[in-house]
Amino acid sequence: AFFAARNRLESEHYLLFFRLRGILEPALGLEISAAGLATEVLPLDFRYRDPARLIRRLRHECWENNARVSAPESVTVRPVWRLAAVSA
Repeated sequence: AFFAARNRLESEHYLLFFRLRGILEPALGLEISAAGLATEVLPLDFRYRDPARLIRRLRHECWENNARVSAPESVTVRPVWRLAAVSA
């Protein structure tokens, strides 16, 4: 929802979205997992305007860099809260 609102309204309300991004960046992450691999949580990259494109890139990157991953589609990427990891 944040990405959709930002794409529509950021040109008119840049400062608001800049501040929201500052709040959300440490709190949100992407969990990447695949069969036979350890689960990894990465910070959400807000430079992307489209989360689907970011997820496709991460799947493809994981597939290219690991011989155990059979296809990009076998990599699971899902948004997660990182608040527990940040405060610990």
